[in-house]
Amino acid sequence: MNTDTMAVLNPATNQVIDTVPCASADDIHQAVARAKQATRTWKAVPLHERVQRIRTLAALVREHVDELAPLMSMEVGKVIGEARDEVGACAMLLEGYANQTLHATWRMLPGDAQPGFERDLLFIAREPLGVVGVILPFNFPLDLFAHKVGPSLAVGNTVVLKPSEDAPLAILRVAELARQAGIGDDVLQIVTGDRDTGRALVESDVDAITFTGSTAAGLDIASRRARFLTPTYLELGGNDSAIVLDDADLGLAVDSILFSRTLVNGQCCCATKRVIASRAVSSTLIEMLADRVSALTIGDPQSPTTNVGPLINATAAARVNQQLKAILDGGATLLCGSGVAVGNFLQPVILVDVAADNPVASDMEVFAPVIPVIQAKSDDEAVEIANLSHYGLNSSVFSRDTARAMSVARRLEAGSIAINGAGLFRFGAAPFGGYKHSGLGREGYLVSIEEMTQAKTINLRGYWA
Repeated sequence: MNTDTMAVLNPATNQVIDTVPCASADDIHQAVARAKQATRTWKAVPLHERVQRIRTLAALVREHVDELAPLMSMEVGKVIGEARDEVGACAMLLEGYANQTLHATWRMLPGDAQPGFERDLLFIAREPLGVVGVILPFNFPLDLFAHKVGPSLAVGNTVVLKPSEDAPLAILRVAELARQAGIGDDVLQIVTGDRDTGRALVESDVDAITFTGSTAAGLDIASRRARFLTPTYLELGGNDSAIVLDDADLGLAVDSILFSRTLVNGQCCCATKRVIASRAVSSTLIEMLADRVSALTIGDPQSPTTNVGPLINATAAARVNQQLKAILDGGATLLCGSGVAVGNFLQPVILVDVAADNPVASDMEVFAPVIPVIQAKSDDEAVEIANLSHYGLNSSVFSRDTARAMSVARRLEAGSIAINGAGLFRFGAAPFGGYKHSGLGREGYLVSIEEMTQAKTINLRGYWA
C-alpha cells in the first residue's frame, strides 16, 4: 500500500482536520482485483440478505447522525442543519434502493405475444455488472454515496469508491458502519486520493463507472472509458434557470431561489444558478431578494445561526472571483455583496443588468451564492434564454397559471423541472439526470436498478402444451 498521505482541511479555518492515504495506481489495481474476487460471493448472497444488510447500514447511519453531521459540516463547510438533513437522506435512500431491489429484478413475458413463440415462456433476469467504480464530489458526500452504492450493492455488484479529496471523512466513517452491517471489506472499498487516484480508477478494469462532478471531468472520463466498452454514468454540471413569470407568487419564488442558491453555500450542481424574470415583476423581485440576502448570516457552519458557510477551498474561491470579474466586465451591475471572496467566504451576491449574452446567462456555472437576474420580455424569450445553455440539469417555473407554467416546462431542455418550487429537488424514485452536457444516464429507485444490472433473457422453448 502506498504510504503517501494528504491533508483534509476545514474550509472555514483552513486548518487540518485529518490526513488520509493517497492511493496509487497499484493500490487501485489491487482494490479492483479484490472486488472482482468478492463479486462471486456477494452476488451469491440471497437477495433478501443483501437487502437486510443495507437496511442495517441505513439504521446505523441514522443512529450516528450526531457524529456524522458535524464531521461532514467540518470537512465540507456545509451548515450543520443541512448536514443533519443529508445524513437522514442517506439513510432514507439506502432503504429505498434496498426495498426497490426486492421488486425489480426479474420479468416474465408470454411467448404468444409474437408469432412462432406461442409455446414459449421468457424470463428477463437482471444480473449484476460486476465491479462498479464510483467517483464522488465534495458537496453531497453521503447523499450521493447512497444513490450510487445503495443500488450497486443491492443487486449484487461490488464497489470501489473514491470520495472527493476535500471530503472523504464522513464516507470513511459510513464504510466502517457498513462493516458492522455485514458488508464485507472487499465488497465496499474506499480509496482516498487526488485526481491521479481518480484517473487510475477510471482506467482500471472495473465493469462500470458512475461519476458525479464537473462536465469537463465527465468528458475526460467518457473518453478514457470508451476503450473498455462498459457502462459509464455521468451526472455533470448545470446552470439551472428559475423562470419567474409576471403572475408568479413572488414570495414563494424568493423563498425557493434563496434556498436553492445558498444550499451547500451555493455549491450544488442542480440548484438555481440564474434567474430569468419577467420585466413586469423583475424590479419587485430584485428588491425582495436584496432584503432577504442582506439578512443572511455568513460564518461558522457549525453554528446553528449560520445561513451561509465557506466555499470548499481556496481554489474554488479564486475561481469565483475570476468569474465575478468576467460577469461584471460583461456589463452586469453588482447590487448586493462585495463581489470578492475573502478567504473561502463570499457574501451572497445579487447581479442585475445581466444581458442574455453575458456568459453567466448561458454556460458559466458559478459554484457560489451568486444570483444573476436576467430580464425577459415574454414567456417565449424566457424559454429561449434558458435553453441557450449547453447544460440542461434542472429548472423551475413560477406562475399561478398551471397551464401556462406547464407550457413553459414542456419547452425547457432540462432533465427535471419544478413548477412553483426550487428546481433542485431530487425525488428518490424519479429518474434524475440531465439533458445535453449535464450528463449521461439517470439515477433513482425506478432506474438505478436497471442501470446497475445487465439483462439476460432466458427462453423456455416449448414450455406450454
